[in-house]
Amino acid sequence: HTVMGLVLMNKGDGERAGSHYAEAAKLAPSGGTYNNYGAWLCSHQRAAESLTWFDQALTDPNYGDRAAAQANAGACAAKAGQYDRVERDLRAALDLDPGNAVALAAMAEEQVRQGRWLEARAFSERRLAAAAPTPAALQLASQIEENLGDRVAAARYVERLRTQFPQARTALPGETSQP
Repeated sequence: HTVMGLVLMNKGDGERAGSHYAEAAKLAPSGGTYNNYGAWLCSHQRAAESLTWFDQALTDPNYGDRAAAQANAGACAAKAGQYDRVERDLRAALDLDPGNAVALAAMAEEQVRQGRWLEARAFSERRLAAAAPTPAALQLASQIEENLGDRVAAARYVERLRTQFPQARTALPGETSQP
């Protein structure tokens, strides 16, 4: 069921994938199946519900990727508006895996939400060093630099975005929305 969920997600059939992730969690309860189902829930506008599944994943003593569940929990707590647990979960993930790209990106976003631009820059730079860039990571880096007043750095991130992801729709530095 887990593999079928992954295949369906890759084919763009997220709704059917969710039923397979749920079935996998039911038939083979484990940290991995709980984390997968939680991630699916979070990506389908059910962030608050996903947190229970990440918490269950973390109770599995045999789960080998606790950092992933902890990072997913922090990122989804932000989506659910449960800000009291965002930074706690993300810092716990980074304690387990300092290079966890999900935790680093979500921590950069959390620092932006709090208006802590220098801290956001630090997490953003760590995120970009930890894994291949994504359009969202480069856009966030540009936004951070713009808010710190470094228009040259912001423009460099936008240029990277346009070069590496020409299909991505992006806002220019200083803009608040995409064209």
